[in-house]
Amino acid sequence: MSVVVSEERQIRCCTRCLAIYRKDVAFCPSDGGEIEFVDHDPLLGTDLEHYVIDALLGEGAMGRVYRAHHKTLAHKQFALKVLLGDLASTQAMRMRFVNEAKSAGQLSHPNVVSVVDFGRSSAGLIYLVMELVDGIPLSTMIEAGPLEPMRAAKLARDVAAGLQHAHGLGLIHRDLKPENVIVVSRPDGEVPRVVDFGIALSIERTDVRLTSTGMAMGTPAYVAPEQVSGNEIDARADQYALGVTLYECLTGGRLPFMGDPMDVVAAKIGNEAPALAEQMPEGTEVPPGLARIVQKMVARRPKLRFDDLGEVIEALDRWINSRGVDTDVLTQPPPPKRRRGAVVAVALLAVAGTATAWVVTRPPAASSNTAATTSPAPAPAPKVAVAAAPPAPIETAPAAPTETAPPAPIADPPVPLDDPPAPVEDPPTPKVRPSGRRTSRGKPVTTTKARDRKIVTVAAATPAPPSLPSGPTPPITAPPRPDPEIPLQARVLGVDVQGSLSQAVIQRAVDRVRPAVERCTASGSPHTVRMQFTIDESRRAHGVRGSGSTQASVACLASALGGVRTEAAPDTGDVEVVVRISFGTRS
Repeated sequence: MSVVVSEERQIRCCTRCLAIYRKDVAFCPSDGGEIEFVDHDPLLGTDLEHYVIDALLGEGAMGRVYRAHHKTLAHKQFALKVLLGDLASTQAMRMRFVNEAKSAGQLSHPNVVSVVDFGRSSAGLIYLVMELVDGIPLSTMIEAGPLEPMRAAKLARDVAAGLQHAHGLGLIHRDLKPENVIVVSRPDGEVPRVVDFGIALSIERTDVRLTSTGMAMGTPAYVAPEQVSGNEIDARADQYALGVTLYECLTGGRLPFMGDPMDVVAAKIGNEAPALAEQMPEGTEVPPGLARIVQKMVARRPKLRFDDLGEVIEALDRWINSRGVDTDVLTQPPPPKRRRGAVVAVALLAVAGTATAWVVTRPPAASSNTAATTSPAPAPAPKVAVAAAPPAPIETAPAAPTETAPPAPIADPPVPLDDPPAPVEDPPTPKVRPSGRRTSRGKPVTTTKARDRKIVTVAAATPAPPSLPSGPTPPITAPPRPDPEIPLQARVLGVDVQGSLSQAVIQRAVDRVRPAVERCTASGSPHTVRMQFTIDESRRAHGVRGSGSTQASVACLASALGGVRTEAAPDTGDVEVVVRISFGTRS
């Protein structure tokens, strides 16, 4: 991490523990110290347990990252992240940070930045120590324009290898994005390294590229649809995020879904990602094989993606090894085995006003629909496969058997279509029985019973032309078109509170996010939704959930209400809140 951010003119910090705060609070919740504005970062040049902080490298979603060296081993340099005071002020957040730091400490892979230490200083600061990586964030590379497809594919392939290593240990990143991939240049090529593995926390931002408070852990633009819906996730959520990252690399910064975070949430829950070719800048194109891989990775439903990142790596390797020429790089299932037997063909022919329906099979050796004679058997009809729905049944009158009536001529077989239906078994050979009659040469005539027949020739009589009424033809009018469906708009009806905060305090907090709530829409008839959440000592809404509407509408409301912040924390325990919201048309 070699990019140094510029200092702000003033930053908030605690006068006792030196924790940095983003929010405007008067006292530090951890030690009661007064929060003051300072002109420079108070941690620069200070000691933090076994480390000396040398310079500020950057600021992320959960804290500030510094370059530091070990006190006794000065040549050992590290990236040291200090958790923001806003996040470290609650016990639940501190425990979560420690647990996930322990998990990240298990990782050891060339494409993952390792965690080497973590702890809490004597002053109460929570910190994490990682390898110092001298590279460029992938997000910075994307800002320069679309990456060359081969280059982007190789970077994505290596990132997938690092994620696959973590998945093997039961760890899911949950917030993979270009900002969390550092690209290191080496003599043998570029090496991407994944940072902040499994320890990304939520902050309050408005850009869909930044983590949004109220989300189910992650950044709206990159997280999988099942993740923003609050459903259980697995390793395929990281695959989706990697697919969006590769999508952005190829388009030079264009994402599948753009706009307000709530709009992005609703769009990705209900829609597939737009085709990559549609988002490419003018004058650029993406190879079809690589585009197919990306589209499969960002499929809305997890079961339509690759089973795991091992399959992603195999697909990318095939495309890379083909030098981008092969467009069929996805593994195709083997074609179904064809069963032996005749192929049935169905064709509808219309000749001179007479409709004839044929079922053509391999005819038996010497039989027809009515009689078997000594005449030579006609040549077998060609096998023709027609992909068409079966025609409606045709009522026909049974024809009287005759010895002299020749069989109806078989028309030329129709041209086969591209996709034949599944082959069927040969129909059973009809049983032939003596009819009791004899031909002119004295040989018996055989017939088949109706229950044994499988070969049917139907000849419909030429219908008489219908009589037309005299007079002018009445005009043909098109049926009326249905009225377009009007989207239903959300409106807050009221708030119910159980706990140590007054209803007025909760109502004011909900009113501040009312514009975001009213941007949510639904379809169907007017209805009411109950949204529930909890307010704890952090003064934030947690566990936002609801029922009574579509999944996309509830997710949009959950995202909006996730921004609820109260003016004060509960005196005792947590506060349970129910917000009643109606969806209806606006007058």
